[in-house]
Amino acid sequence: MIILPHLLEKKKNIWRYADYFNPKIPEKFQISLNEGWTAHQKISIGDISAVIKREDQNPNGSHKDRNLAYHVSKAFMEARKALVISSSGNAAISAAAYAKEAGIKLVAAVSPDTPKYKLNRLKSFEPIIILSKKAPRIANFISARYKIENLRPSLNDTAMEGYKSLALEISEREERVDAIFCYATSGATVQALGGQMLELFKKGLISYLPELHVVQSGKIYSIVGGLTQINIGETNAGYLGIKTTPRKESIIKTVKETGGTGWHITGDAIEKAQKILIGFGVNTSDEGWAVLAAMKQYLAKIPSKKVLGIMSGAVYIWEDISAETFSADTPEDIINLKLEQKIEI
Repeated sequence: MIILPHLLEKKKNIWRYADYFNPKIPEKFQISLNEGWTAHQKISIGDISAVIKREDQNPNGSHKDRNLAYHVSKAFMEARKALVISSSGNAAISAAAYAKEAGIKLVAAVSPDTPKYKLNRLKSFEPIIILSKKAPRIANFISARYKIENLRPSLNDTAMEGYKSLALEISEREERVDAIFCYATSGATVQALGGQMLELFKKGLISYLPELHVVQSGKIYSIVGGLTQINIGETNAGYLGIKTTPRKESIIKTVKETGGTGWHITGDAIEKAQKILIGFGVNTSDEGWAVLAAMKQYLAKIPSKKVLGIMSGAVYIWEDISAETFSADTPEDIINLKLEQKIEI
């Protein structure tokens, strides 16, 4: 176990690393639901072994809790009354949970195709839910019209601060890791993880620099396509995520600097990985299955490497919740909703 400087050692959540965030959040504004410090589980597949980081065990079922714990705490410090986010599900759930804890009203724009269990979980935190086929554009319009911050990770660099805790936590708890595998849509997690690892290495705080490997699948391949040749295949992993990201070039640069590469995983490999994880009692999402599939392909070539994979989200059952939702696909739809009355601004 590596001893990093400036740790708040009594804490086992992202605020253990409060001095690494920018800006720093005073303790009285730090919101936590006990996110972070997730399990490192060793698994063996035939003659190869690996470590999976169980981000699915975060309080709201995904690594997005790290981002939103920090981001909403910053909004709380800034005395914001309302926030907006567009999301494929997990980020909206995390945002709603932390916003409720902070007493901030959240507007969540999500796809009508959002899985029912995620939508029910989102409803449990009582945000204003807008179902839209154009959720990112609707969230952008709401942000501009009502002058409230958009939490969307692909647009807001504050999203990367909380994800730094992943790199810090791995560095503190693993004496050495040769390669880290992480799924990407907006790429905020990958960029923060890689950037923080590079910083720790360059400062001499860790003696090794893990290769950073980006995993994508199906029709989402903009980052991986800039790192390796791909064969497009069908899969549900990340299917509601954004197809490209403004972070693409900076992520590719970071990945190359660590010596890593990209992996585009097809449906067949994902299905095989799912069965393996279920066998280990890990009920993670399609994205986690894709990560394990990429790890398997890597270890088949270099079995001696110590590899860690981020299991970014959970699949779970959530009771049906009856709550009002709204539909909007145009700015006029939003204006007609009279959101200013609902968010009291």
